[in-house]
Amino acid sequence: MMRLFKRFDRQTRGVVNAEDLQKGFYELGGSTGIHGFELLIQKYAAESGILSYSEFTELFKPSNDQNNNRPLRRLAPSEDISHETARLIMHILQTNIEAEAELQSMVEGVRPADARQLFALVNTERNGYVSYQELKNYLSCFGVSPSMGELMAILKRFDRNKNGVILEKDFVGVLSCH
Repeated sequence: MMRLFKRFDRQTRGVVNAEDLQKGFYELGGSTGIHGFELLIQKYAAESGILSYSEFTELFKPSNDQNNNRPLRRLAPSEDISHETARLIMHILQTNIEAEAELQSMVEGVRPADARQLFALVNTERNGYVSYQELKNYLSCFGVSPSMGELMAILKRFDRNKNGVILEKDFVGVLSCH
């Protein structure tokens, strides 16, 4: 995975930005506008505008129980990336971009006050954060029974400081971002 990161980190700064991702993606045979990569940076970067190596690897972690991204864990030892691996990388990045764009379109128009109200409904323990169990219980009220992997993906999307829970400010921030 480090070899892949270095391929995108052209300036050897130890971080990549949206432009680095776009150029690397293009060299692997893909073509996506800069906006898609900016959405990925917004989603995964703790520091505004750049991804560290650990944040970069989050792009390729499975988001569900199928672990369909697992082949990237076994990159070939050579410096070159095979055509099959390049296609897999492009597919994963494209899927992430599309999912983030869809989320953005879904939350467009959500006011922060509405997001806070929804948070209060989910946060049944009234402790300022939503746990895995609270999220699961809330969704089950609507007949939705996501798998553990799906719940973890939702939690990961909202958990900006990676402490295993969703803080109100992060919940509101994600839902009311414009």
